[in-house]
Amino acid sequence: MFKKVIIGTLATGIMLSGAGGVFAETPTDTSVKFKIDNKKSFVKKLEKQDFPGYKSKKEIPAVKEWNGVTWYLKGATEVSKNSWTGHYEGWRTSNN
Repeated sequence: MFKKVIIGTLATGIMLSGAGGVFAETPTDTSVKFKIDNKKSFVKKLEKQDFPGYKSKKEIPAVKEWNGVTWYLKGATEVSKNSWTGHYEGWRTSNN
Protein backbone atom coordinates (compact mmCIF):
# COMPACT_ATOMS: atom_id res chain seq x y z
CA MET A 1 0.00 0.00 0.00
CA PHE A 2 2.78 2.39 0.93
CA LYS A 3 4.48 1.64 -2.43
CA LYS A 4 1.35 2.73 -4.39
CA VAL A 5 1.15 5.99 -2.45
CA ILE A 6 4.81 6.80 -3.17
CA ILE A 7 4.46 6.05 -6.90
CA GLY A 8 1.23 8.06 -7.15
CA THR A 9 2.79 11.01 -5.34
CA LEU A 10 5.86 10.88 -7.55
CA ALA A 11 3.76 10.77 -10.73
CA THR A 12 1.62 13.70 -9.53
CA GLY A 13 4.73 15.69 -8.66
CA ILE A 14 6.22 15.15 -12.11
CA MET A 15 3.03 16.25 -13.85
CA LEU A 16 2.57 19.33 -11.67
CA SER A 17 6.18 20.43 -12.03
CA GLY A 18 5.86 20.72 -15.79
CA ALA A 19 8.24 17.91 -16.59
CA GLY A 20 5.39 16.10 -18.29
CA GLY A 21 6.05 18.16 -21.39
CA VAL A 22 9.35 16.36 -21.80
CA PHE A 23 7.49 13.10 -22.20
CA ALA A 24 4.86 14.46 -24.58
CA GLU A 25 5.25 13.52 -28.23
CA THR A 26 5.71 16.42 -30.61
CA PRO A 27 5.44 16.18 -34.38
CA THR A 28 8.85 16.17 -36.02
CA ASP A 29 7.79 16.50 -39.65
CA THR A 30 5.07 19.01 -40.51
CA SER A 31 5.79 18.88 -44.23
CA VAL A 32 3.82 15.65 -44.82
CA LYS A 33 0.44 17.34 -44.62
CA PHE A 34 1.73 20.23 -46.70
CA LYS A 35 2.86 17.85 -49.43
CA ILE A 36 -0.44 15.97 -49.42
CA ASP A 37 -2.48 19.18 -49.65
CA ASN A 38 -0.43 20.51 -52.58
CA LYS A 39 -0.07 17.25 -54.49
CA LYS A 40 -1.78 17.19 -57.87
CA SER A 41 -3.70 14.11 -58.85
CA PHE A 42 -2.87 12.46 -62.15
CA VAL A 43 -4.45 9.61 -64.06
CA LYS A 44 -2.41 7.42 -66.37
CA LYS A 45 -4.24 5.59 -69.12
CA LEU A 46 -2.77 2.93 -71.41
CA GLU A 47 -3.57 3.65 -75.04
CA LYS A 48 -2.90 1.78 -78.27
CA GLN A 49 -2.10 3.47 -81.57
CA ASP A 50 -1.24 2.20 -85.04
CA PHE A 51 1.17 4.12 -87.28
CA PRO A 52 0.97 2.98 -90.93
CA GLY A 53 3.08 3.82 -93.96
CA TYR A 54 6.46 2.20 -93.33
CA LYS A 55 8.19 0.62 -96.35
CA SER A 56 9.89 -2.14 -94.34
CA LYS A 57 9.79 -3.65 -90.87
CA LYS A 58 13.32 -2.37 -90.18
CA GLU A 59 12.15 1.20 -90.83
CA ILE A 60 9.67 1.13 -87.92
CA PRO A 61 11.15 2.88 -84.84
CA ALA A 62 11.02 1.12 -81.46
CA VAL A 63 10.09 4.36 -79.67
CA LYS A 64 8.12 7.26 -81.12
CA GLU A 65 7.03 10.64 -79.69
CA TRP A 66 3.63 11.82 -80.91
CA ASN A 67 0.79 13.91 -79.48
CA GLY A 68 2.45 14.31 -76.07
CA VAL A 69 2.89 10.56 -75.56
CA THR A 70 5.94 8.32 -75.80
CA TRP A 71 4.86 5.31 -77.85
CA TYR A 72 6.57 1.91 -77.60
CA LEU A 73 6.47 -0.57 -80.47
CA LYS A 74 4.61 -3.77 -79.56
CA GLY A 75 4.36 -5.36 -82.99
CA ALA A 76 4.17 -4.82 -86.74
CA THR A 77 1.97 -6.06 -89.54
CA GLU A 78 2.66 -6.18 -93.26
CA VAL A 79 -0.48 -4.68 -94.78
CA SER A 80 0.62 -5.15 -98.38
CA LYS A 81 3.90 -5.49 -100.23
CA ASN A 82 6.27 -2.73 -99.01
CA SER A 83 3.67 -1.33 -96.58
CA TRP A 84 4.01 -1.95 -92.85
CA THR A 85 2.02 -0.74 -89.85
CA GLY A 86 3.59 -0.40 -86.42
CA HIS A 87 1.41 -1.22 -83.41
CA TYR A 88 2.30 0.93 -80.38
CA GLU A 89 1.30 1.36 -76.75
CA GLY A 90 1.79 4.47 -74.65
CA TRP A 91 0.69 5.99 -71.34
CA ARG A 92 -1.29 9.22 -71.51
CA THR A 93 -1.18 11.34 -68.35
CA SER A 94 -4.01 13.71 -67.51
CA ASN A 95 -5.07 15.79 -64.51
CA ASN A 96 -7.82 14.32 -62.42
